[in-house]
Amino acid sequence: MYSHRHGFPAYRQGPFERVGIPTTVPLLAAFLLVCILEGVAGIFLWGGYRSGAVLALALLPVGGVFWWGFALPIPPNFTVVWTILILLSWQTLR
Repeated sequence: MYSHRHGFPAYRQGPFERVGIPTTVPLLAAFLLVCILEGVAGIFLWGGYRSGAVLALALLPVGGVFWWGFALPIPPNFTVVWTILILLSWQTLR
């Protein structure tokens, strides 16, 4: 349940909540912005643009903070695979 005092509960009461950072609207808005930017990076990558690769790689640490803080069920192993695939295709990007 939403409590004005504690913010919105995170998925599985993640580390953000354990260290006293409430899941507030600004925090969720920042996470939404990162998700939108990752989608843009994916579209640019799909089109073969190096700028999409740069954006995707730049967003990895930012997304990682949210994955950790919200205790999201997406394992970090996907990031390793994603990074390797981007780096392997780097020369083919324009």
